[in-house]
Amino acid sequence: MTINIYPQIVHDNDLSPDVGYGPEIDEACEDIVKACKGIGSNAKKCIEVMGSFNAEDRYKLSARFKELNDGKTLDELMKKEMSGDFGTAMQFVGLPPHEGKCLHKTKQDDKARSNTWHSTYLKLNAQ
Repeated sequence: MTINIYPQIVHDNDLSPDVGYGPEIDEACEDIVKACKGIGSNAKKCIEVMGSFNAEDRYKLSARFKELNDGKTLDELMKKEMSGDFGTAMQFVGLPPHEGKCLHKTKQDDKARSNTWHSTYLKLNAQ
């Protein structure tokens, strides 16, 4: 017996054009890029956008972001734009759920880290 802990789309890995991402995913990618343009980042806007999606849609968001931004990944952008434990949390949220969970476990094993990113990540993945 197996228990699926990830959205079905992670297992299917089918994001071909006929399946599509949907206009809300493209709009979210644009909103995140706009929030991170210029000096400083609009962290509130990034949280609003990324936190409004469930795990399946965040998977799509992560994949589509890379396509629309010349191979630059969402987690790379979050790492660059956000700092400290909050930046780490946003970086994890920018990953597909299965990758985030793996890195989350790695970070959990690193006792030197604080729990700020941990609680933020878990709250956003509880949706």
